[in-house]
Order: sequence, then structure tokens, then C-alpha cells
Amino acid sequence: MVARYGGEEIAVILPSSNLESSRLAAERVRKAIESLCIEHEGNSLAVTISLGLAMLEVDTDNKDQLIRRADEALYKSKAAGRNQLTVG
Repeated sequence: MVARYGGEEIAVILPSSNLESSRLAAERVRKAIESLCIEHEGNSLAVTISLGLAMLEVDTDNKDQLIRRADEALYKSKAAGRNQLTVG
């Protein structure tokens, strides 16, 4: 499931995925966006994304904590130079 969350943020929910398959999926998305070259009014625009990944723990279903961890991971990606994935 993909949904807009916040101003410029997108949440991707992978309910049957483990950490490694989620990380691989996120990296595929990041690389696909990075490879885009968007033409606009005669200019080529490069686009990148910063990603934060978090998973619900086996022993908890605290969704607020999940969102907070994903958000913290996202901001670590941005602070570390952008265009990368951080697992929180």
C-alpha cells in the first residue's frame, strides 16, 4: 500500500515483508528515481529521494513508535547527504 503522508512524504506499507526484502525494495525505488531524467522547458532535472525504513517489532504493534522511527531514519538520510536509505 502506498499513501501520501505529511507534506512531501510517502509511506509504503509492506505487510508481508521482512527487513531485508523491504530494504531491497526501497533501494530499487531509490535507484529507479535516481536514474530518471525529467525534461522541463528545455532543462534536464535530476531527481533523488531520501528514505527512512522501520518495521513493527514482533513483540509490539505500536504504530506511533513505528512512524517515529521511520521519520527519524528519514531525517538521518537527509542529514547524511540525501539520496540514501537509512534503517531505523
